[in-house]
Amino acid sequence: MKKLGKFKVFVLLIFFAVILVFAGINLLEAKKPPKWEWKIEIPTSGTDPSLNVHGDSPTIDGAYAVFKENDFVKMDVQRSEHSETGEIFYHVYLRVYSNSEGYSIGFKNLDFRGCQIGCDDCWCCVFPPAELPVEVPCSELEPNCFGVGGTGYTCMEDFMENDHPNWGYEVIAIRMYIFCDIENDLVLPPGSSVTADGQMWSFDIWNTEAPLIEGNEEYHNIVCRYLHYQYDEGVNNLEDVEIRRSPDGNTWTVIVNQDGTSSSIPDLDYKLLGFREFYKQGVYKERGNSGKYFLESENRIALAARTVFKFESKWTRFKTK
Repeated sequence: MKKLGKFKVFVLLIFFAVILVFAGINLLEAKKPPKWEWKIEIPTSGTDPSLNVHGDSPTIDGAYAVFKENDFVKMDVQRSEHSETGEIFYHVYLRVYSNSEGYSIGFKNLDFRGCQIGCDDCWCCVFPPAELPVEVPCSELEPNCFGVGGTGYTCMEDFMENDHPNWGYEVIAIRMYIFCDIENDLVLPPGSSVTADGQMWSFDIWNTEAPLIEGNEEYHNIVCRYLHYQYDEGVNNLEDVEIRRSPDGNTWTVIVNQDGTSSSIPDLDYKLLGFREFYKQGVYKERGNSGKYFLESENRIALAARTVFKFESKWTRFKTK
């Protein structure tokens, strides 16, 4: 009987030990932050005439096209901390690849101004649906960049005011930074809004990274950054980025509005977003005096112009299983 009693006590100890183990596991799970996935939504065309960007996708939620990770849409939403300052910022990178599934991002109501010529030997505005080659180099354009024979920067504007990617272009990509701890309830409580700094690091329509031997036998790329001079390498912070958090705390509406008014950034005149015609030109160079040549790639920026630009996107997080 004593042995049976000891056995019962042993079984009870094992039972309580199992309970404690599971309780500990549940406690650890409770302490772990939830894992989130993200979707990005862009207003559809006709939603708001003041917006310069619209989206389209097989899934429409109200007035928004929904972009989620799949074979044609790649996206990252990452929270990071600056190693020196400790500042929290968010990096958003959305790419839409050429597809027949209905995913696209387009532009409307652009008004390019302040055009600049990047180099004298570049071929300008090589975009569809124009026919190739365009036999007017940038050096022959009028200084005000309204163009000769339709080869001014207006052809870049005309090309952009379509759905992208299109005409054999590979991808349209949006890459932004927001310098605000948007998931922190103390910084941005659910149901509230805040104005923050950000960066439009790139808003690109990309054809090819391959170097072009003569510079005009392929359609050229368009790259966008918020710059002082449109072909500088530096990137300025966007001004007055509005962030609205939903009452449930899981959706952020981010509004970029470069409205053409005076800029508060030193040496920057107006709040305008810059777009540039860009490609890589292949140049054959001799290796010493060997008589052998190699192909070197040189960046070319043919034309650049700025425009008033308003862009809205919604970022929504949801828990993974």
